[in-house]
Parts: sequence; structure tokens; C-alpha cells
Amino acid sequence: LLPMVKSAVRAMDALQAWARTEHGQRLEQFVVGGASKRGWTSWLTGAVDRRVRGLAPMVFDMLNMKAQTDWAQKVYGRQSEQIHDYVELNLVERLDTPPMIRLRSWVDPYSYCTRYTQPKLILLGSNDPYWTVDALRHYWHELPEPKLVFQTPNAGHDLAGGAEASQTLAAFFQMLADGQPLPKLQWQFTDPGQGTAFLSANLDRPAQAFHLWTADSVDRDFRDETWRSQPLPALDGGRRTTAQVQTPATGYRAYFIEAVLADTSGRRYKLSTEARVTPDGVR
Repeated sequence: LLPMVKSAVRAMDALQAWARTEHGQRLEQFVVGGASKRGWTSWLTGAVDRRVRGLAPMVFDMLNMKAQTDWAQKVYGRQSEQIHDYVELNLVERLDTPPMIRLRSWVDPYSYCTRYTQPKLILLGSNDPYWTVDALRHYWHELPEPKLVFQTPNAGHDLAGGAEASQTLAAFFQMLADGQPLPKLQWQFTDPGQGTAFLSANLDRPAQAFHLWTADSVDRDFRDETWRSQPLPALDGGRRTTAQVQTPATGYRAYFIEAVLADTSGRRYKLSTEARVTPDGVR
């Protein structure tokens, strides 16, 4: 990972030199993004290089690694098969040993949370086989603003080809390039354990539409489940919506809210809340 970070830093160096010598232009800021391990690398690059104006890590939902692996073990009863290489080397069970604690302090982006003051767009797939559906809960609140997330429904580690995610990424990049303020989407979950969970979402600008996405699972493993959507009311001029999610009598129901917006050119893009599950624990 650290050699990959060095490569990203040197790539920015090379681009600056090329722009200066070939075109007489100054490149001063960059938006860094990538998928999977490149998403991991994007996080680490943004922690060490001040030229990173924006971060767009994709399908790397593993910040706060110890909490993530503990949660996966509780939810699945095992680690994801997608990280079997690490499991077979007994790295997961050694995460609390002094050498691994030291290694995690270097490579877990969670260690650098306070450094991520630049705008961030996290792109995820709701059915990514690597992570639990609610992995974002273990680090979202520790990330400084500004921050956004979009979860592509019914998408795995490839983001279902990336068409929807690319629209959101393009809007994010254009707003940064134009110096426009990013949208601010905030949400609140309430699940009193009495049969109904509540989720509200608030925007600082009008949305064109809101949708509630839900999926059901008998075992809290949503990686192979189908998500379905339903429209939600747009309140306060399209700046707010609320949803009620019934807790199933057996099994589990995952849910999140999606907001559809338009940039200054009228191009549509989407943002979402984090996903949660009702009941919230493990039965």
C-alpha cells in the first residue's frame, strides 16, 4: 500500500512538471479516486499530500479495520470470503498484537481521520461482497465535513458497471473545479426496538426526488439480496424527507434513503444516507 501511495504522489509530481514544461500551466490541486485497493490508496494519499483537493474512494468500506472485522465476525459468523488471503495468514486474529497495532496505525485510513478535511465522496455498492451492509457506521461520524456518500443499489464490488456512480463523481468533480459549494446531506436514525425504525434526511438545497431502498434477509447477510425502492415525500420544498421502516417479525431489513439532485447544468446525480438494519443487532 505505501508504495502505491508513493506512486500516486509521484504521479501528481509528474503531472505538475508536464503541465509546466509542455503547456506553461500550473497544476496545484487534484481529485484522487480509485476502486478497491486503489480506494484504500486514495484515502492514504489524501492523508499525506496537501495537493489532494478532493477524495473519491470507491468500494473500500473498511476504515476502522478492527471494528469492521469484529462486526463481520458477529454478523456473518466468519470473515468475508473475499479477504480469505488475509484470513489464511491469520492476520485478522492478530489485529490486536503489538506489530499489527503498529501496522494498522500506518495503513488504516481511520488513523488519519482528522486529516481528511478536504471534500470527500464515498462511492459504495449495496451488495458489495467484501463488507457488511452497514460498515459505514464504524467511521462515518468520525470523518470531518464536507463528506458525501452514494450507494449504488443492487451493485457489488464493480458498482454495477459504474454508470450511476460516475454521474455522482462527475458532479462532485465539477463542483470542486468550479468552486461551488457541495450539497450537505444529513440524516438521523431512530430504532427504539418496538417494531418500527425511523430515518430522516435533510438537505441544504432542494432535491428532485427521494427514494427509500430496502432489502430483506433471513440471516443479516445482504450481499445476495435484492433491493427495492419506493418514493418518499419531499418536504420543506424538497429539502427534507422521512421514512418509517417496519421491523420484520423474523430476519432483518436493511434500508437507506436516496436523494436525486441536479447540478447547475441540469445533470442529475444521486446521493444517499448510510445503510442501517432493523433490528439493529444480531438475533
